[in-house]
Parts: sequence; structure tokens; C-alpha cells
Amino acid sequence: MWQVKLTEIKEEEKIFGAELNGAASDEDIEIFKKKVKEKLNFELPLEYIHFLQVINGLEFNGYTIYGIAQELVEKKPKNKIDGFIDSNQVWHEVNIKSSICFSVMAV
Repeated sequence: MWQVKLTEIKEEEKIFGAELNGAASDEDIEIFKKKVKEKLNFELPLEYIHFLQVINGLEFNGYTIYGIAQELVEKKPKNKIDGFIDSNQVWHEVNIKSSICFSVMAV
């Protein structure tokens, strides 16, 4: 389902001459999974990993899906990425239950 929406977003961005980020590499994803487990004690959902294999983070029309932060990836993304780990740490600091981990929302 999210793949269809992502295709629509890509087409809309093309109209304005914009491009979305590319996929995260398998190596970047493996490192990221270990960092998430270490820092947040959280296992990433498989669907989110599939998302990262297509696009590393997305900001569109006020909607954000966190990606792998720029300092954790080998190839720098085309667009700014709100990092999953940093964003979750901020949410936890502002007194949200630390058992919550923000990841992928169904589109």
C-alpha cells in the first residue's frame, strides 16, 4: 500500500523538479538496526526495513517518515533526513513514555 502512495509522491515531486532520497544500502540498514537496538532497545519492523530499502526517509506535505540519519549512512541523501534514533530520543526526553518508538505509519 505505501508503495503506491510513494509512487504518487514521486510523480508529484517530479512536477516541481524535486527528487526523493534513494534507498539506504543493506550495510547501512544493518548498522542502523544495531544502533536502534543499542540506543532504543527496539527491533525495527520488517515493513519499515523494506521502506528503507526503497527510500531513506520522507518528508512530504507535513508528513514525516524518519530515516537513517546522515551521519550513519555512507552515501549522503539528496534531501534532509530526520533521523529515526535522534527523533525518538527527543520524543523520549519530552516526557513521552520511553516504551513508545515512532516508526512507520500506514499510508
